[in-house]
Amino acid sequence: MRQLFVVLAVLSAATIVPTNVGADHGLGITSITPTSGGYGVTVDVYGYGFSHVQSVVLRDAWWNAWDMGYTYHDDGHLSFEFTLDWASAGDYTIVVTSCDYYCTEAQYSYFTYSPEDADQDGSPSHRDCADGDSMIYPGARDWPYDGIDQDCSGADARLPDFRGSLRVSLGSNFDDATFGIAEDATAGFDPGYDTPQPPTPIGSTFTEAYFVNLAGGPQNLSTSVQKDALSVTWDLQMRWQQECNCTHYGVVYWNQWEFNWLPPEFQVYLVDGATVYDLRSKCCYHHFYVNGGSGTKDLRIVVSTDVVEYVYLSYPWSLVSLPVTPHNASVGSVFGDAVDAVYTWDGVSYVPVDTVQPGVGYWVHLTRCCSTMVSVLGTPVDGFDLTLSPGWNLVGSPRGCHSLESAPYSVSRTAFRWEWSGYLAQTYLCGGSGYWVYSHETAATFRLGSNGAATLATPALPTLDSSSESEAAAFELPLALTDATGAKDAATLRTAEGATNGFDAALDVPEAPRAAADTWARAYFLGENGFALDQSAVAPASTSVFQLVVEREGAAGETRFAWESATLPEGYVVELVDGMTRVDMREAASYAWASPAGLSTKTFHVVVRPVSDSVCLAELDGACLVALPVGILS
Repeated sequence: MRQLFVVLAVLSAATIVPTNVGADHGLGITSITPTSGGYGVTVDVYGYGFSHVQSVVLRDAWWNAWDMGYTYHDDGHLSFEFTLDWASAGDYTIVVTSCDYYCTEAQYSYFTYSPEDADQDGSPSHRDCADGDSMIYPGARDWPYDGIDQDCSGADARLPDFRGSLRVSLGSNFDDATFGIAEDATAGFDPGYDTPQPPTPIGSTFTEAYFVNLAGGPQNLSTSVQKDALSVTWDLQMRWQQECNCTHYGVVYWNQWEFNWLPPEFQVYLVDGATVYDLRSKCCYHHFYVNGGSGTKDLRIVVSTDVVEYVYLSYPWSLVSLPVTPHNASVGSVFGDAVDAVYTWDGVSYVPVDTVQPGVGYWVHLTRCCSTMVSVLGTPVDGFDLTLSPGWNLVGSPRGCHSLESAPYSVSRTAFRWEWSGYLAQTYLCGGSGYWVYSHETAATFRLGSNGAATLATPALPTLDSSSESEAAAFELPLALTDATGAKDAATLRTAEGATNGFDAALDVPEAPRAAADTWARAYFLGENGFALDQSAVAPASTSVFQLVVEREGAAGETRFAWESATLPEGYVVELVDGMTRVDMREAASYAWASPAGLSTKTFHVVVRPVSDSVCLAELDGACLVALPVGILS
């Protein structure tokens, strides 16, 4: 057996020379000639024993093998040819088996194929129709009607011709309707494609289903075919007559397989008010109820690249946003008749709105129990520039979840979303939820999500003076507030290196504005200059006093703070002070009080001091006038 080590080269407009080539035993190249394919290669080698070559095999790193043809020449050399037009970058081996008397094993030569790929999208230059754009290559997702051939197919993607059938039934009656696409269809009535709805049948009960045609010709169509576009809509109307003047059960049926072969960029939706069904993924019916002996019901069929996103509404109030741009932005179209009020924030107060849009947070009032999921059909929003005004901003998020770490320094890294009866602090924003985000003193703009815009670089943090730091207690004290009405909130006091007495955007977290709800409660630490802080970071000190405020609205009942005493610093006394009542927070795990009905505010103090300290009973201009040892008061 002889092993042939061959040096390979591929000749084209840009010569590609394989690297990492194995060579030995004095075998060499007689000639290299490009084949007619432009990316093929003919290799001529000389050596010994070529008359006994059994096979030439090309094998990739995954052991996929291709038997290569070869030619033996009378003058004592061997040639074989193949193309690399189909090949991906990677390691390959050449197996040339030469048999003298026995063919018992094979040895391998090897090379690495590294085709030119200027945009590094994984598609070699000779197969890439736009090697300078990493979003364009064979097999890429081709977005229809954008004028760009992303998948190198030779044309921009479009909605192909197709037909879809529906059956609408009510009681024992039914009717069929057909919709479809044809490239040469018009906006009006096309006798070659469209079919008018036949006359109403004789009898006391019937059900009709037809598409409303407003573009000329017969008004009601049993079959409606439209010209292809990025988004196409059919207005489907159902008309019925029944003997019973009562509630009737109706169903719309469809054949899911009729849509499975459409390009993946397109979806087929059935829209019933604020409910949207994806006919490609849901099989195979939608039921509904209608009232009365006769009437009509309006539905829609939409074929589009738009998506459905789901927004969760809890009873009675929810804080939400839209991760899509809806076709109809009216409150009634987006949320349906279960919602009677929608508010946003104008920087000063809550204001009612009639339309909704992405990037904005909204308080939504659900009129009836219980919670529900609203499906919103629209153009997907994967990113936008979020502009914040100084102070509190009620904002939304693009699809997916996005961190606040890239925000400017003036923007608090903690946002608040509402869940059932209280605020949850988060360091990221997710589509479908609304959030309170705070910008300290200045306006700020930064990028959330994608869509090609650069993320705003985070400015360098200012240099903080650490001279005030001391070898004092380090601790974190989370306080959980619960109320008899079910409202809840939390406030946290902690020490941090570099903290100041003012507001530090990178360390402190402001308290969100009160909820647009009938009952609510919130707790916060009152910082310098009157800042309400959900999380207050303070510089370590030997003795400190912090003001804690509770606001609530609701029926009279018990309100309670709870905490984990294990988080408190050793060697220090931490007290919750309520007027003349002092609670040792290391010995107790909670403190409750009776709250009056209506709107009320209550102020506490949290005192942190060494065990050996005395307690000041009277103070004037920062100086203690009357102090008693701790032991006398304990």
